[in-house]
Amino acid sequence: LLSQKEENEEGLPNLWITNVFSDTKNNLWIGAQDFLKIYSLKEQKFRDFQLPANLKIDINVLFIRPVNENLIAVGIANYGVLFYDINSLKIEDSITTLEGLKTDNITVNDLAVINDSCYISSGSNIFSGAINNHRWVMGRKITIPAISNNVINCLAAGKNNELWLGTNSGIGKLELIRSQFSPIVNNEFLNA
Repeated sequence: LLSQKEENEEGLPNLWITNVFSDTKNNLWIGAQDFLKIYSLKEQKFRDFQLPANLKIDINVLFIRPVNENLIAVGIANYGVLFYDINSLKIEDSITTLEGLKTDNITVNDLAVINDSCYISSGSNIFSGAINNHRWVMGRKITIPAISNNVINCLAAGKNNELWLGTNSGIGKLELIRSQFSPIVNNEFLNA
């Protein structure tokens, strides 16, 4: 078990872990409210990786998600999203601006991948896009009037081009082809 580091020892800065992801290269991505670490399960040691020069070392990791077999997305509060190549652990691209949001302070709460499209949530909005040659290509902003006063905290890919949304007031489903949103009420879970 990975543990908190002692003086002059390699380890985790603390044990308050909020995100863990294991990639196809046997790396364990560990995120917390104040750090991101990558641990090689094969070599049993921490690996060096790239951070942007303008990003503080104590970062708040909101999510770690696979985009494809070679690319990992890491969401960082008040910064945006970093796309890492899992082979080199270098940043291939980033999202630091979104339509209609301040350019110096965006928070992307989550990311979901459906087919070749990526969906990210920021505040009450969803933004679509895609990764092309390891580069983010912005799609469209999706505004859902029914939840415009809520924060979309998490996303999950559903079947048949559905995107599940977790907000500060419940759960809903967005049918992407028809752009139709349906809130889920408690009795739908009771009858499942």
